Amino acid sequence: MKGILLIRGGAIGDFICTLPIAAELKRALPETPLALVAYDRVLPLARASGLFSESRSIESRGFAGFFADRGELDPEWMEFIGGFGVVLSMLYDPDRILEANLKRCEVRDVHSLDPRPDGSRHACEHLASILQRIGIFPERVAPAFRLEGKTSSFDVAVHLGSGSEKKNWSLDNWRDVLGFLAAHDLRVAALAGEADQERVDALSSALAAPGTTLFRNRPLLEVGQVLQGVRVFVGHDSGITHLAAALGAPALALFGPTDPAVWGPLGARARVLRGNKIWTRGEGPSAESAISVDENSPELVKAQLTQILGIE
Repeated sequence: MKGILLIRGGAIGDFICTLPIAAELKRALPETPLALVAYDRVLPLARASGLFSESRSIESRGFAGFFADRGELDPEWMEFIGGFGVVLSMLYDPDRILEANLKRCEVRDVHSLDPRPDGSRHACEHLASILQRIGIFPERVAPAFRLEGKTSSFDVAVHLGSGSEKKNWSLDNWRDVLGFLAAHDLRVAALAGEADQERVDALSSALAAPGTTLFRNRPLLEVGQVLQGVRVFVGHDSGITHLAAALGAPALALFGPTDPAVWGPLGARARVLRGNKIWTRGEGPSAESAISVDENSPELVKAQLTQILGIE
């Protein structure tokens, strides 16, 4: 049987929310090859997940022509795409230019879905709805996978940034929690991206504690290996939090204005902290609001850490 190709853009969290589609396809069609076209940053993680038999970069020069109306298409890419029986595209394509160009590759079935959720359901549920177009009704929409090999040697992992300042917990709150972790002699992995340099500098004293290791601007696969097997993770509304939850970590997700009913991590051991309490999915969708992430107190986070880690 000809394979199925998934095309997905977006950031880390967007990719993680796409993984249930791959998992459901593997469950329903175990003998069907599954390939992925996505951004370079997530490809090593995708390959290590074991869900895809092949993967390519959406940033390839050869793929660029597919975004041009009646543009010239790269012959090698046309041959690659034409080798699939089904293409599922989750790229924003309001004028259906990409869809039209994919059909020029003589694929039997091309289906497109606007990846932006409408707020009525979780992003993972929204994305997984594309499977209904090929007769598959998902049993599970929570991302969950394992990476081969290395398991974390850390007790706690923290992610200090998010890509948006309004989603970031205050530096004073982080100092409080990092000091708490250091006082209990815990092995801490502190994760930070390129955009988090100012936060790292401001927290330099707290990050210099014995037992704390800073991982700055590390490849996503390495970050995943640090997170896999960690005893607890603390982070913001970010793709790294989705990754930690998908890898099975007990994750404390610090949320503010973003609606967790749409964007909260779905991991079985994930807890969303919002408005200084544990948010429960039964509360249903709530529009983005003026709730600040700093309404979550260090005391709440430390209480959760104490419970999860069994600290006395």
